[in-house]
Amino acid sequence: MSAAFGSRRAGTAGILFYHRIAPRITGLPEPGLNVTPDRFRLQMEGLLERGFEFVSLRLLIQLAAAGQPFPERAVVVTFDDAFAGVSRWAVPILSDLRIPATVFAVTDYVGRTVPMHFDMWGIAHHEQADPDWWRSMTWEECVEAEKTGLIEIGCHTHSHHNYSGKLDEFRADIATAQARFRENLGAPRNLFAIPYGDRRLGQVDDGLLQAAEDAGLICALTTTLGPVAPGEAPFGWRRLEVVERDNGATLAAKVEGWYDWMSTVKSAVHRVSPW
Repeated sequence: MSAAFGSRRAGTAGILFYHRIAPRITGLPEPGLNVTPDRFRLQMEGLLERGFEFVSLRLLIQLAAAGQPFPERAVVVTFDDAFAGVSRWAVPILSDLRIPATVFAVTDYVGRTVPMHFDMWGIAHHEQADPDWWRSMTWEECVEAEKTGLIEIGCHTHSHHNYSGKLDEFRADIATAQARFRENLGAPRNLFAIPYGDRRLGQVDDGLLQAAEDAGLICALTTTLGPVAPGEAPFGWRRLEVVERDNGATLAAKVEGWYDWMSTVKSAVHRVSPW
């Protein structure tokens, strides 16, 4: 559709967000919010073939702060929760294709071999599935990812709760997360994505966005669906969810504004696992 009709969002950028990257396991239900590695590569290659330019989240923020236009057909790749499969399967693909990305880690789970409390699939099937399908990345995997020069580790809070209206709890949680980053990665991390994060579902409010800025974070990405424009402050930036059935054509359509109806559907229907 986008190739035939052009873009409805000239000058904007699309921030894609993923969660788990892992192959399917025979005999088990499909992992929640998962894209398989082969499909992930197809999606990335499909966008490259259509002339999209992958840029880092940090660069997009810097351009917005300077009042400069975004690169034409700019796309950013992000991953919420820092599942181990991102390190095992997605990072090699990104490195091969020279695509930058940001991985938002939940610091309470980094390095622990337990299912994350919001991962219903991992909780149900962790005894049948290899840990790489449900555990968080380790600190060592975070370091190795950043050594590629393409991957940046960001903050997804320490405990991954809905902090809307709970500003004191949020401030304390961010302080704990930054202490963990400082201890294990040598410095705090100022790229931030809000857990759950859909304003339409009451998971984000202006107080939370202001608290994120006051905490020294330089962005607060949401899961509200839509593109971002150069004149918009990065506190509350929208993103575009990617699912297994997406290919290069459907992602191009999402980035170029042809899937606006999705935000209406998402606001009306709560997902089973609204991470």
